[in-house]
Amino acid sequence: QSKKLIGLVAEMVVFEKLKTLYDNVVWISKFASKIYKTHPGYNPEGQDGLGYDIEYSDPVGNKCFVEVKGKSDSYESFEISKNEIDKAYQEKEFYKILFVTHTMKNSQRRIRDLGNLFTLEDGEVFFANRKFTAIYKNFEIRFQEQ
Repeated sequence: QSKKLIGLVAEMVVFEKLKTLYDNVVWISKFASKIYKTHPGYNPEGQDGLGYDIEYSDPVGNKCFVEVKGKSDSYESFEISKNEIDKAYQEKEFYKILFVTHTMKNSQRRIRDLGNLFTLEDGEVFFANRKFTAIYKNFEIRFQEQ
């Protein structure tokens, strides 16, 4: 439950920050349908599974996609879905991850723009690059009984 609350608060904080920077900001994720109806980010059509949480148009009209990751501490790690990574590869420079640390503490909260971590240099791959280390954590195993 606290993980969901951290996610909701992180997205709300990022949405509100982006609204101060850009005109056309839309909160897309399911959390946008769960906040109070008078909030400027309220979106009854909010849905998950798109690979990002918020979209906006930059000053020259490019559509940009933001995945928000929130943490209760400042440990520099997060989980990301295959769907989110696929969207990052698809959108290239128009995709970014905004990482919120100390999400639940107003005085310590920090929003970090990590850009698109998945835009790799020539010769680099997902499991061998200079930007991040991917840690195997969970696997889904599908099998057929013989």
